[in-house]
Amino acid sequence: MLNRIKSDQGGFALMMVVGAVILFIVLAATTAFMVSRLQKMSAGQARYTTATDAADGGIELGVLEISNAVNDGRQPQATQNVNIGRYTARIDISPQGTCAMPSGSLEMASAYEGIGTGAGSRGVANFFLVTATASAPPAPETGRLITMRRKLVGGE
Repeated sequence: MLNRIKSDQGGFALMMVVGAVILFIVLAATTAFMVSRLQKMSAGQARYTTATDAADGGIELGVLEISNAVNDGRQPQATQNVNIGRYTARIDISPQGTCAMPSGSLEMASAYEGIGTGAGSRGVANFFLVTATASAPPAPETGRLITMRRKLVGGE
């Protein structure tokens, strides 16, 4: 007698099971959608970080070009396009001006540039604006860095 279904409870357990199954299906679909979106966002962030790293490499190449140009007695190449991995970096170097550096170790220590001469030994400081922009089409992410660099010329 205890196992007999009462007439007003017919199908209630079935409805509860169907409701729970629907709830789990919706939960699983929502989780799959969120994982998919987060994966796409993570991939975009990784591409952006890599583009910024490539732009940083472009800045370093620009600084190297300034150093080589000053040491060779020429103007740095204004624009360069270089491939860094699968990214293309455009490096723009623009002179911003020069100024004579006063002597005296109180203003700036000698050998500041690390090569045995510096502002303390008199010289001319050249200032350059270096901009590096890196991208890898068709990806929309682009890394861009801008820096100001000083290169000393002359001295002892």
